[in-house]
Parts: sequence; structure tokens; C-alpha cells
Amino acid sequence: MEKRKMYNAYADLEGYNCFGCSPTNPYGLKCKFVDEGEYITCHWVPSENYQGFFHVLHGGIQATLIDEIASWAIFSHEKNAGEIPTACPDRSGRNLVESQGDRSGKTVGDRSRGAFQ
Repeated sequence: MEKRKMYNAYADLEGYNCFGCSPTNPYGLKCKFVDEGEYITCHWVPSENYQGFFHVLHGGIQATLIDEIASWAIFSHEKNAGEIPTACPDRSGRNLVESQGDRSGKTVGDRSRGAFQ
């Protein structure tokens, strides 16, 4: 599969100001994503404004990048914005949400067991 730039369908909505991917948030990361078939990638170069410790990318920014790439992978693969109507435990106490790291079907994390595989 050839690389395909992903379209941010929310970018033109009034009031859309996502810290991770809004192209108009003056403090945001302005991430753009590419669908490469098996993976979704984001090439982003940090400025000194995003450092925590001296010359180290702040952990909150790292977490935001992980959150964004995971959300866009779901958006690309599932064709929705990651909205899961039953993201709560069922009557047995098991969580019904399972996360995937890539399109291979290999489970990266399974919240029903509370541990990463």
C-alpha cells in the first residue's frame, strides 16, 4: 500500500482546538498523520517549548503523541473517532475495551486483564 496523508475532518469545525492535531491551535503540536498500510505515522519535530528537563521532551508531550497516534490509528482502521459506547465494565467486572497496536491483529494491551501482553 502506498503512503496516504490522512485528512483531518475536524479541522474546519468551529471551535475545534485539539492540542494534538488542530492546525490552528497556537500552542498545539499540529500533528499530521500518514497511513502507511500496516502503520499510522506522525513525523513531528519538537521545539524547545516542549521540553521538560533540559533538552528532554516533556513526558506529557510524549503521552499526547502516543494518544494522538493511537486515536488516528483507530480512526483509520475503524472509520470512527474512537468513540466506544460500551467502554465500561460488564456485569462480570471485565472491561470490554481491548486495544490494538497495529493492524496485524496482535494485541498490545488488554484492559480486561489489566496487563500488557
